[in-house]
Amino acid sequence: MSAGAAVRAVVAAATIAALAACGSRGEEPQRLRAGPSFHSAGPEARSEINDVLEAQARLIAEGDWEQYFQLFVPTERARCSPELFALFAEQIYGPLRDRAEGSTLSANLVDLKVTGFRASVQYQLVLREYGLATEASTDSYLKLGDRWFIDEQAC
Repeated sequence: MSAGAAVRAVVAAATIAALAACGSRGEEPQRLRAGPSFHSAGPEARSEINDVLEAQARLIAEGDWEQYFQLFVPTERARCSPELFALFAEQIYGPLRDRAEGSTLSANLVDLKVTGFRASVQYQLVLREYGLATEASTDSYLKLGDRWFIDEQAC
C-alpha cells in the first residue's frame, strides 16, 4: 500500500468511527460551515437594502463621507483608508451633494436580485424637487450578520 493510500485509509476509518460514535449516542453529527451560508436572505431583503440605499442618499446629501464609508464591507474598509475614501467620494459625489443642497436626495430601487446573502441592486439617486435622477447604477451588496453592506471597491 502506498503512503497516500494509507493516509486515505486512516482518514476514512477515523471518519467512520466518528460517525458511528455519534450514531451510538443518538446524536446527529455536527456540521461545520467554512464560509458564508447560502440560504436565502429572506423576504425582508428588499426593505433592508432599501434602508441602506436611503442611508447612502442621506449621507451623500450631508457629505458625511466617514459614515458613508461604514456602509462598505469590512474587507473594503480594511483595504482603503477613510481619508482616501473621502477624497474619492468628494470627487464622485461632491457635485451631487452641492446640487442637493436645500432639497431632498433619495434613492429609487429599480431592480433587485438576491441570491443567498448577496444582492445585485440597480438604483438611482433622485432629487425629487427638481425631477432629476442619476443614471441607474448597479452595485453588489452582501449581508453579514443582520446588516447589508455595499460590496464594491471603496477606492
